[in-house]
Amino acid sequence: SDYTHRLMKRFSSKAEAMTSYRECEACGILELLRPLPESKEIFIVIEGALPGVYESRLGLMIQGLDWRGGRVVSVTGSQQEAKDLFREWDSSGQTRVLAANVSRLDINGDEDEGEDLSVDGVTVISDDDEEDVASAN
Repeated sequence: SDYTHRLMKRFSSKAEAMTSYRECEACGILELLRPLPESKEIFIVIEGALPGVYESRLGLMIQGLDWRGGRVVSVTGSQQEAKDLFREWDSSGQTRVLAANVSRLDINGDEDEGEDLSVDGVTVISDDDEEDVASAN
């Protein structure tokens, strides 16, 4: 397998790692990340740690979602078009910052949004137990 595009993060505990993995799975983020990256991918975080427009999978996970769940759409078009769309959603109150202490397990995007999502495998490794590795691939 080609692991070039795999995203990895080390967590301080197995519990933290599994919470992150379960939230990402429940919200459709793992399905979004599963296919190989396409050129010029653009993601819009609608609900997450930092809603906005992201052009990289790593930026999406680190900044947009803080390795947690959320609502994300993948869009085609230019970065400017994505920014305009985000501004429209943001100004109409459709975006939301999710507090760090709030579970994302109850966040589910619309089905058509989930089908439009696309990012490569996410591997979750905890410091507690090197054998407990969860992978999206």
